[in-house]
Formats: sequence, C-alpha cells, structure tokens
Amino acid sequence: MERYYETVCILKPEIGDEGIKNVLNRIQAVIEKNGGRDVEVESWGRKRLAYPIQKRKEGYYVLFTYTAPPEVNPRLQHLLRYHEDVMRYQTVKLKKRVDLEKEKEAGEE
Repeated sequence: MERYYETVCILKPEIGDEGIKNVLNRIQAVIEKNGGRDVEVESWGRKRLAYPIQKRKEGYYVLFTYTAPPEVNPRLQHLLRYHEDVMRYQTVKLKKRVDLEKEKEAGEE
C-alpha cells in the first residue's frame, strides 16, 4: 500500500549550487529506486535558521513530496542521517496528497 510523504531537508549552504543539485538528485534517486513515484522537489532556498546548527546560521531548505511504499522510509532516513551535507531533515506521512499550487490559488481568491 502506497502512502503520501513530505520530507523537508536543511542542507549546508556552502556546498554551492552544484553540490545542492547532486544531493537533491541522490535523494530523488533513492526514493525512486525503492518504489517511490510522483516525486516533486520544491527548493525554498537559503534561509536564516531559528538557532545555529553545527555553528551555521543559514541553511538551504528543500521540500520533497512523493508517493511511496513504507519500505522507502528507512532507506531514505539512512541516507539523510549519514550524508555529510544534510544538517537536519524530517519526514511526515500525509493522509492525502497536497497540491501546493492549488492551495496557493485557492488562498488568493
């Protein structure tokens, strides 16, 4: 049974655009390799952190929204936990898929 997930990651900002692209591609590959599909990546960009993490005051935020079987989660968590460029992450199981674009449009009306 497939479920809907959202994963937010905070990456080290000093790795640069190419490093960020490599990390995002690797995360997406792990999701898809383990049965995930409909992967959407939304980059929120470089933002100031609420509190310092690893002596850094800024981080690069990314949101992944995807559909996957439960087996994908432990593999993804392992990658995120041990990847040197990921400072923090959190995965949340959703009851249904949320379309961010439709919600923004509905809020503007």
